[in-house]
Amino acid sequence: MRIPLTIVIPNRNRIKILGEQVESIRQLDALEQVVPAIIIDDNDSPYYTYNFATPLIETFYMPLRVMRGVRPGKSAAINTAVGFATSDFLAFLDDQLNSV
Repeated sequence: MRIPLTIVIPNRNRIKILGEQVESIRQLDALEQVVPAIIIDDNDSPYYTYNFATPLIETFYMPLRVMRGVRPGKSAAINTAVGFATSDFLAFLDDQLNSV
């Protein structure tokens, strides 16, 4: 049985990292064990994140929702996205982490 999983990505103007994160989700080994859905919250950015992420909705192979944050701050972005999550299990990616 595949487990529904919502992946929450708060992101403020870090579109390069967002692109890397979305691509890394495509390459997860455990995708056959989960039914993933992604929520990206632009964390009240001046449209950079939203404009980058919105076209992904049409091309990404799993459900993806892009939200316009109305309050700045990572906590606000996460709380908003969690309110729209459709699964009991959530994973959070941080836009300040990148590989070394």
